[in-house]
Amino acid sequence: GAGKSMFQQAQILSGLAMGEMTYVIDLGESYKHLCELVGGTYIDVTNITLNPFTLFDFEGKTAIKGSAEEVADYIQIRDLLSIMACPHEPISDVQKSYLLDAAMKAWNEKGKKACMDDVLDALAQRMDGAGDTDQRLQDLWILLSKYGTQGVYGKLFNGDTPFVNQSNFVVFEMGGFQNNPDLLMIVMFVMIVIIQGQFYQSPRHIKKRCIIDEAWRFLCEGSNPIAANFIEQGFRTARKHNGGFGVLTQYLLDTEKTIQGQAIAASSDIKIIMRQGNFNDYLQKNPKRFNRLQQEMISNFSDVQSSGFSNLMIEAGGHYSFHRYFADPFTRILFSSSGEEFSAIEKRMRSGMNLMDAVKEVSLEFY
Repeated sequence: GAGKSMFQQAQILSGLAMGEMTYVIDLGESYKHLCELVGGTYIDVTNITLNPFTLFDFEGKTAIKGSAEEVADYIQIRDLLSIMACPHEPISDVQKSYLLDAAMKAWNEKGKKACMDDVLDALAQRMDGAGDTDQRLQDLWILLSKYGTQGVYGKLFNGDTPFVNQSNFVVFEMGGFQNNPDLLMIVMFVMIVIIQGQFYQSPRHIKKRCIIDEAWRFLCEGSNPIAANFIEQGFRTARKHNGGFGVLTQYLLDTEKTIQGQAIAASSDIKIIMRQGNFNDYLQKNPKRFNRLQQEMISNFSDVQSSGFSNLMIEAGGHYSFHRYFADPFTRILFSSSGEEFSAIEKRMRSGMNLMDAVKEVSLEFY
């Protein structure tokens, strides 16, 4: 009830007006109407190929803790493969070494045409050619085989990922994976690499960002240090392409329960804090996170329906400020994620009404 999705859509619209490219990873169609209104591209992720090799800046380097320390971007592909093999806990250092060798072999032989089949072939050759019977290597091949062409997810991860540059606004809808949480988690991590690839393939002077909304929680499941490192490097890599990631969560505690969530918070230069339903519980566990003024202000943030506006505190560069966001009735309905209001628009559009007229009629009905 804080209005976070509505405020985010207002930010997106403002960015589009200034020529920014925006990608949204969502679960639940919250951005469907905005996407249609601005002529964006709405993609069901289950219907495209998600190949991390296709667009990624495989030969680049990223500064992690200042210019003095850099890490090769292909390390992120290795970490991605590690997560795909074992999402909820880290694999061994030896297995990470096997994966790095396999990824590099696939890349050196096929470049951007490489796919999961090539990684599996490299692991199989390692087992067969040298007569290597290391159980850790065999386990890796078994764990990753489901992503090969003959595996249950083969069609999803082998092929060429399309470069979606048809418009400045692209929404990736993840709802098709909702009944398979483990696969949805894997797809979320693959999508971070895919989005980075979109950043890399776009002109450097254009600002780019990716917003992760309802699907955020699948990034934070478990406590896997490899996943946390992957998130940190992925978010920081975006900066060198004039891009950035934004993650929308329900509560402040959401990013503190796991090391993946902590990595997201640590990588965020700007934090926008809105109404918290469990703020007192948070303060008991984190009494020094906010000063007295901040605590009092956030405690008095009201819900959107009763007040007619959203309250927010913005933290950036060591400073903070408080704001209210007001929206006219048309905008409130257009951006609404309320089931009743969203359904009212959909019902009118199914009867033949266009989006603009449907939103106008529903806004008059509700406001």
